[in-house]
Amino acid sequence: MLTFQHPAFLYQVVSWLVVATVFMWGISIMIAKPMSKILQIKNAITMPVIAVLCAIGSYALDLRFLDIVLVFIAGLFGLLLNQGKYPPAPLVLGIILGPLVDTSFRRALQASHGDISIFVTRPVSLVLFLAIIGLILGQLGVFGKIKQRFQRKSAAV
Repeated sequence: MLTFQHPAFLYQVVSWLVVATVFMWGISIMIAKPMSKILQIKNAITMPVIAVLCAIGSYALDLRFLDIVLVFIAGLFGLLLNQGKYPPAPLVLGIILGPLVDTSFRRALQASHGDISIFVTRPVSLVLFLAIIGLILGQLGVFGKIKQRFQRKSAAV
């Protein structure tokens, strides 16, 4: 409807986005060197500042003290994961993609009337399912045990 009443509007929006992108590129080139100085500040100084800013930001959203407590608990949880040498990327991916996967899984089960075999009857889904199983088994070290058994047998021959 907007394109019929104001046909030039779309071109104006695109042109302003191009202009904004060029200006943002120029500004980022100018401030890249001063901003790199931030990386030289020690973590002992930056981490408390970041923690306080996170707490202030979470409190500012709903003005509840519970949000500050949740930020503190999340920080302790992150510290425990860091001490255990767990990588943060899978956790972040799980938090971001978890609801999407759950919704898609429910939709697929509704489309198949609750039949779980829909995930292995199509070739693409079968290959993805086997890849997932293979990756899980690889992380559990199953393939390393199998490789060791084959190396022992080949050394005995």
